[in-house]
Amino acid sequence: MTQQKLADAIGWKSVAFVSDLENDVRNVGEEYMEKLAEVLGVGVSELKTFDTRTPVREAKDLLRRNPEYASAFRQVVSGARRLSPEALAERIEKALAEENPPPSTDKSK
Repeated sequence: MTQQKLADAIGWKSVAFVSDLENDVRNVGEEYMEKLAEVLGVGVSELKTFDTRTPVREAKDLLRRNPEYASAFRQVVSGARRLSPEALAERIEKALAEENPPPSTDKSK
């Protein structure tokens, strides 16, 4: 797909923006993630795996709301040094799934 076709499919006026995305000069805003994923034929979560920006703003907002997260973040960073990014993400996803299991699909209950 050409940069022009991608820009047109998403509704961006600038092909230069697409070039900047490809060269890590700019990033896609949340408002375009779903459309970009759809046009590229991938899931939003897969698309987000290419976002290497540090979520500084999100972390600061979370810490502002509850300063106790600072200790938790330090533990994650300390533990992350011993894991690959994939292993860390797997452990977090597993912990979140255990905390919030999906609804049962068992109709016999």
